[in-house]
Amino acid sequence: MTGYMLEMWADATQDSTLFIVRVTDPYGELIGEVKSLTEETSLRLAHELKKNDTGRFRAAHGIYN
Repeated sequence: MTGYMLEMWADATQDSTLFIVRVTDPYGELIGEVKSLTEETSLRLAHELKKNDTGRFRAAHGIYN
């Protein structure tokens, strides 16, 4: 499914930098956020969050095929 948006930013207000990724579905609804110490891990976790959203998105929008 396409149309998901990943927004990434770095938060350096603490001792170590956190990479935060916000995931929204094609209709703009927030799925969640992931935080990690590395960019790669944050993106991997965000992809898993997006991949696991398929059932919720399909059920919420009446897609049954």
